Amino acid sequence: MSFSDIAGRFKKHAQVAEPVQQKQIDYDELYALRGRIVGVLIRDARVAKGFTVENLAAMMRVHPDDQIAWEFGNAIPSLPQLELLAYWLEVPLSHFLSGTETMIDQMTRRNIEHEQYLEIRDHMIGTLIRQARDQMGYTSEYLAEQTGLPVDTLRAYEYGQAAVPMTHLTTIASVLRVSLSFFMEGTNRVGKYLEAQEVFETFLQMDPEVRHFIAKPSNHRYIELAMKLADMEINKLRQIAESILEITY
Repeated sequence: MSFSDIAGRFKKHAQVAEPVQQKQIDYDELYALRGRIVGVLIRDARVAKGFTVENLAAMMRVHPDDQIAWEFGNAIPSLPQLELLAYWLEVPLSHFLSGTETMIDQMTRRNIEHEQYLEIRDHMIGTLIRQARDQMGYTSEYLAEQTGLPVDTLRAYEYGQAAVPMTHLTTIASVLRVSLSFFMEGTNRVGKYLEAQEVFETFLQMDPEVRHFIAKPSNHRYIELAMKLADMEINKLRQIAESILEITY
C-alpha cells in the first residue's frame, strides 16, 4: 500500500459524520494507520537528510531496532521524541503531525532543468552587467581595466557566452557600484526559495520576543498595519501622528 493510500484511509477515518450516520470507529486500525504515516514520514526525512538508521538512532539515544520500529509504525515516538527528530532531520514538527507529503515528493516537485536554468541565468547576469555598465557610462575597455579582466572575457560574460565566477562578479559589481543582490534571481522557483531562506535567516537573528510576536497569528493585524504605515508618505504619517496626539490630550 502506497503512502498516499495510507494517508487517504486515515483521512477517511478522521472525518466526522452526521450523528445518525456515524459508524463504529475501529480505533486500533486508526492508530495503526496514523503510526504507519508517521513512520513513513520519519524514514523519508531520514533518507532525504542522508542519515542511516544507526546515525539517527545514535542522535536520538535509542537502539537502531527502536528506530526501525518507528519507521515501520510498529512503535510510536512520543511528542518530545518527535521534536528531537524534527530538530535532527531539520524539518518542521508539523511535518510529522499533519504532513501528507514526503520530503522525496517535495524534492521531485522542485526538479528543474539545470542546463537550461544555468544558460538563462548566465544571459540574464550578462545583460545586467552590460546594463549597469551603460548606466555608469563605462566602456567595455574601461571596465576591463578596472577589474583586471581581459576585454574578450568581459564581453563573453556580458553576452552570456561564459559563466561569471563569483570572484569576478564581486569585483564587477564593486566597480559598477551595485550590490550582488542586483544580479540575484528572485522570480523563479530557485530565486523564491533562496529569498525565503534569506528571510528565514533574518527572522532567526531577531530578538526572541520579536520572533514570538511575529509568529503569533493574533498579532498579524498589527504587522499588516505596520506594513501599511511603512508605505505611507511622510506627510500622511505626520497627519496621523498629530491626530493621535490630539486624541490623547
